[in-house]
Amino acid sequence: MMISFNHVILNLDCGGIIDLVSGERRTITTPNYPSNYDVNAVCNWLIRAPTGMKVQMDMDDMQLSDNGQACYHWLEVRYNLMGQRGPEQGEVYTTTNDELPSHMMLKFNSIFASDRQPQKGFSLTVKAVGKGCSVEPCVLGICTDLADGAYSCACSSGISGTNCDTVSDQSLIVTSNFDGNQKDFFANANDDVFDWTHRSHSNFPFLSSNIPSTPAYGVFLSQLIRYARASTNYTDFVLRARRLSDKLLRQGYVCDRLTSSLRKFYGRYGELVIHYDVPLSRMVDDILS
Repeated sequence: MMISFNHVILNLDCGGIIDLVSGERRTITTPNYPSNYDVNAVCNWLIRAPTGMKVQMDMDDMQLSDNGQACYHWLEVRYNLMGQRGPEQGEVYTTTNDELPSHMMLKFNSIFASDRQPQKGFSLTVKAVGKGCSVEPCVLGICTDLADGAYSCACSSGISGTNCDTVSDQSLIVTSNFDGNQKDFFANANDDVFDWTHRSHSNFPFLSSNIPSTPAYGVFLSQLIRYARASTNYTDFVLRARRLSDKLLRQGYVCDRLTSSLRKFYGRYGELVIHYDVPLSRMVDDILS
């Protein structure tokens, strides 16, 4: 669920909403910095970058009260999923693409363990940066992140363009298996001459293949069953079956064996065609003569 974070709970003397523009840097500090901050404070900052950009936070200075193992006071950085707690220490964070890439939440807390001695606090910088390689901009190449969210693409051989999306070598053959998370790329053909071969009933094997003949003829019988169930009248059934038998005969099937399969169909599945009131001899003539 997408949540809007326009409402932020604020102390009177810290926190707020910061709207960044491209190339802008803003400094955020604890109250009184570089002097010690006050205890019993909660400061929330919502930082928003322009649409299509991310927020990057750089920690310039940070001294918070701790015992060497655990923090008494902390800064929480919500840079991934805004509705969940974020890490409470670190140096550089950049928002991710998982939820709200243009939003970051910072929360300073000195209420917990308010009896502990406060320190000078922190000074950090936030800025709006591009998305870099996180959006996989290089179509056929390797992406390298640069400063401030910029990127560069090292293109594969025969490929050019800022995003490696142009075929510069026209002899290059670009293929794809449509598998995994790879990007698929197609270049225009040099002409419009294509070999469109229409193949119907492609599930019928040629007898010259390594498919045994008995299962091959069995497919003819199974198709007769399907035609009988789908046809609305005898003429429709014969038309379908005749078209198939003609094709199979051209593929090298033997008429006597097709006739045997038709007789087997009539004997085993006669209830499918009994309403046609047609004898077997006529059906054989109509389909295989």
